[in-house]
Amino acid sequence: MKEKTSRSKLRLVVVAIAIAAASTGAYLFWNHLNGLERTDNAQIDGTVVPVHSRVGGFASLVLVRDDQAVKKGDTLFVIDATEYVLRLKQAEADLLAARAASRHGVAGASAHVATAQAQVAASNLEAAKANLLKTEQELARTRNLRDRELVSQAQLDAAVAAERTAQATLRGSQDQAQASGFGEIGAAAQERLADARIAAAEAAVSVAKTQLSWTVGISPVSGHVAKRNLEVGQYLSPGQPVLSLVSDSTVWVVANLKETQVERIHAGQRVDVEVDALAGKPLHGKVRTIQWATGARFSLLPPDNASGNFTKIVQRIPVRIDLPKSPEMEKLRPGMSVSIAIHVRED
Repeated sequence: MKEKTSRSKLRLVVVAIAIAAASTGAYLFWNHLNGLERTDNAQIDGTVVPVHSRVGGFASLVLVRDDQAVKKGDTLFVIDATEYVLRLKQAEADLLAARAASRHGVAGASAHVATAQAQVAASNLEAAKANLLKTEQELARTRNLRDRELVSQAQLDAAVAAERTAQATLRGSQDQAQASGFGEIGAAAQERLADARIAAAEAAVSVAKTQLSWTVGISPVSGHVAKRNLEVGQYLSPGQPVLSLVSDSTVWVVANLKETQVERIHAGQRVDVEVDALAGKPLHGKVRTIQWATGARFSLLPPDNASGNFTKIVQRIPVRIDLPKSPEMEKLRPGMSVSIAIHVRED
């Protein structure tokens, strides 16, 4: 008796499995003939913009709350700017010092002095050359007169000494002129260095002003505040996420279709969209793009099919579906569940 009962239960299970398989096959076959590719592995997507602190400091003001509507350019939060104001003042003081040492200040004055010294050295050199020429001529005449015994030996010795003194003076003038040339080169280098210091100081001022402006958190888009992680008095590090903004820009649908379904799908096809939050009210969209890789390729741990434990799994490919403007669009939120049916036989 028990054996008959077990057989009856087994037959019922087999029949139920057969009916389920037949129903599934019939449903898929009907979908195929009906020209539809369906999936409920889909959701509403949109632009969610993370807002980060760009500089470190303590939050002194938080001007928004969760779900609050904001416009692009609105102030979201303020960081205590005392440190950044002081940095800006220091940078501006450094700029003033650099300008004081520029070609219009100390470096310029040094360059003028070096130029004047070079001009004096050049004049001295010309005078030394003229003096040497004169003493050489005097020496020649004195030797000629000495040969005829018209002058004394003492006069000849004095002419020789004068000529040697003129030669020494000329060498000293030449050295002085060369040194003054190096002085001009050094003064010009100091002017260039002063210009470089001014440029560096101006850049430091720009950086300080930029960092000071970053103490005020500005909304990059129009939308609504979501996931606020910020309170007054909280210390923020550079790059720390403080809140997210759900943009007011258009939302769309991302449907993850099996790779066996995308053969007949292409851009422009009509799509029936059912959003759970709209109680089954149908929306209509169009296929915009088919992603160029499966979703698994962008996962934290992509599959490695080269390993020895390979198991074939049907992959999913994200398909973007655009939705036209409608009153229902205001009720849609990124992450909502969606069922879609793509009309693949309307071409």
